[in-house]
Amino acid sequence: MNKIRVVVLPSILFFSLALGGCSRSEVQQEISGGTYLSTSAGASFEQSVATDVSGEDISQFDLGKIHRALKDPNIVFMAAGANGMVISEDDTATWKVIPTSLAATLDVARMQNGILVAAGIDADGQGSVVRSLDAGKSWQNVFTLPLPVQKKRFQIISGGSSLPASIVALEIDPDAEDLLWAGTNDGTVFSASSGGQVWKTVTELSSASQIITGDRSDAGIVRMEVSSAKANELYIVTQKKKLVRVTEGVAEVIKVPESLTAPSPFGVVLDDRNILDVSFIPGFPDALLLGSDKGAVITKDGGKTFVALQLPFDASKVVSQMVVAVSPTNSNRILIAADGIVYRSEDGGTAWHTTSIGPVGFAITDISINPKNASRVLAVLKAIVN
Repeated sequence: MNKIRVVVLPSILFFSLALGGCSRSEVQQEISGGTYLSTSAGASFEQSVATDVSGEDISQFDLGKIHRALKDPNIVFMAAGANGMVISEDDTATWKVIPTSLAATLDVARMQNGILVAAGIDADGQGSVVRSLDAGKSWQNVFTLPLPVQKKRFQIISGGSSLPASIVALEIDPDAEDLLWAGTNDGTVFSASSGGQVWKTVTELSSASQIITGDRSDAGIVRMEVSSAKANELYIVTQKKKLVRVTEGVAEVIKVPESLTAPSPFGVVLDDRNILDVSFIPGFPDALLLGSDKGAVITKDGGKTFVALQLPFDASKVVSQMVVAVSPTNSNRILIAADGIVYRSEDGGTAWHTTSIGPVGFAITDISINPKNASRVLAVLKAIVN
């Protein structure tokens, strides 16, 4: 395990440094991306990228969302782009690289009886889903999204997305390990059962640009979280940075007002925040933690009202990427990552401690807390592409 030097900045000190224009290059210089593990509930992190092959690591892999097996959260796995997928059975002490039959693997899932499912782009450029019954030794195709057929229709602006329709998000239903939810880069939600063999369309998210350009990419799914408290309910963050709740196949956009101090006229939200991430708050069925371009907010009533968390950075700061997480065993422990900094609160968001991870030019793209040992927190770092 490659160790890094982590500097923990008190909130006031970090705020002063930000105003003074200090660079994080003074904190980190040499460590690359990959996965970073904290054994102190997010107070400090060490790079954890070693594989079971001597001299090989996953620091340069294009890693996707962190997933944990439902019955054994020490089993951690992620998509790894052209490298297939990576899996750890010892909570990231070592990783195993598993190639898939896809040209690019975008997300992965582990269903009942250890069946692996991988979604991405196949060698022909089509969106495909494959599964393995033997821990990744062999793969079989179970679902393919055909290349789009160009329909004759009126368009104000010609053009459209050049990317093929593909499944980019996979989530196992927490109450049914044989039920898989899947979302595409053009806003379609599927469900799959019978070990990933039977696929059904659940809903298609609305697209503002489809009529004008024929392009549905603004409805594309970036993040998807499935409720463990309510059956057939999931929350989606779209490419357009909208928060959508899907309940029994019905989609509803939830808007967070840009100003939480002034009431919206007639209850209609005109200026709403861009939503970057969403996390359930365990033990509270209607509570969500949301990351937005103007900071983090909490709703305790399913999106009717919101309370802003006072993070220790400039109130005028506009955030382009944020990841949020709540401890599965302590709802007062909140972790928020933005711009390579992890903000940690142990009291529900009143006081914050900050920790820097990784070198300049890398962003934290996901955080996962082990529900059986909440002191262990895993973070993914990827290079920022300008």
